[in-house]
Amino acid sequence: MSPNLVSLGRCLSLLDPLCRERLTPFLEPLRVTRGTLVVREGERDDDMYLLVEGQARVLRGDLEVLTMHPGDLFGELALLAARPRSASVIATTDLLLMRLTRPRYAEIVRTEPD
Repeated sequence: MSPNLVSLGRCLSLLDPLCRERLTPFLEPLRVTRGTLVVREGERDDDMYLLVEGQARVLRGDLEVLTMHPGDLFGELALLAARPRSASVIATTDLLLMRLTRPRYAEIVRTEPD
């Protein structure tokens, strides 16, 4: 099994089995290179991300508030509440992310209402 699938499996194992089964088909893989600004504080964007591989810094203004690792999520407020980004996320290594877009989320809600 590839390391990417192992990492993704670890991330998804944190979810209950039914949630994992329902969510996986709606996620889109996204590769990001080191140094890329993934999301910018204050901007409107409605995607949520699951960090599968790599590390990223979370910044509020110029202050680093967190380092993200595989298994971490970000962007859930933007996706669920249509709020501006509360922080910036910058890739400190090459990343593999799984992205859940608003249209895919709407599809989940429509097809899996429970």
